[in-house]
Amino acid sequence: MAANSPGESRLTRRKFATGALAAPAIIAMSKRVSAAEAVSLGMVNTISDAGFFVAEAKGYFKAAGIEVKFLPFTSASAMIPALASGDLDAGSGAVSAGHYNANERQIPLKIVADKASNTPDYSFQSIVVRSALIESGKFKSFADLKGLKFAIPAPASVGEQSILNEALKLGGLGWNDCERAFLGINEQVAAFKNGGLDASVTSEPLISIMAKQGLTKRFATVGSFYPNQQAAVVCYGAQFATRRPEVGRRMMKAYLQGVRDYNDALANGRIAGPNADEVVDCIARYSVTKDRELIKSVIPAALHPDGQVNVDGLAKDLAFIKTLGLVKSNVTVADVIDISFAKAAAAEP
Repeated sequence: MAANSPGESRLTRRKFATGALAAPAIIAMSKRVSAAEAVSLGMVNTISDAGFFVAEAKGYFKAAGIEVKFLPFTSASAMIPALASGDLDAGSGAVSAGHYNANERQIPLKIVADKASNTPDYSFQSIVVRSALIESGKFKSFADLKGLKFAIPAPASVGEQSILNEALKLGGLGWNDCERAFLGINEQVAAFKNGGLDASVTSEPLISIMAKQGLTKRFATVGSFYPNQQAAVVCYGAQFATRRPEVGRRMMKAYLQGVRDYNDALANGRIAGPNADEVVDCIARYSVTKDRELIKSVIPAALHPDGQVNVDGLAKDLAFIKTLGLVKSNVTVADVIDISFAKAAAAEP
């Protein structure tokens, strides 16, 4: 990343020590916390959960007096009922209409931190196009999305639908100028193989995997045409946030320590910094992706060092999905966001 890149301070600024320098602080914190607090965290176990993986592997949660249990889910939207009931304390994943509709149903789960975004330099999501369409010259620009069959992971997806809308606008097209298909990741791979799908918005490492198989080519990173799009967030369930706020703050501080170690490993658009091997090992240990060379080769997600989210971007995406009828209430981003945990954690020495 260039020294004057606007994304540099977002990714690298550090207020509290991590790694070897953090040992005295970790010991002191351990003395203050007599018993570990159990916290359940729902996640899809993707590469962009790296902040949590590093925090767990390097003992930051343990030092904060927290025992975090990673619970696998197929999507962030699938976590919402468990967050609402209190069966799940926290969740990590893509923004969905359910995050907003839960508020309408008097289930005040809160977005508390950034989990992944698409900056110009670190855009883990891209529009990919079936290789045959690009190689034949039939697809060259955003305007060529017209009439194509385009995959979106789920009907309630906020980010991917908004990304597609931005891409269509760049091509001078309207929302109905392409055919949309709601297909999960595994279904997308099969559809590209049999020629039943033309394009999609998807994430690493699937982008790199499908490219190696010759199925698709990366047309445009999301960060190149919709910079700083807020792709995924960390949520706290209402019971966790209101009944155990101090645990929530300690969890957030440990998470941000992991995020900052992750950011230290970023260089030249990849996980290629001084501590890259350590971070790659953390990701391979906990994520569904075990291939270390693949992890090193992908474009990683941008993670904010202070956990701050792109509120304006969320508001823009929410306004769009309201036009689709996915959110019908007057809910606003302000109704579902609470950055106080991240601010408190980032302000600590």
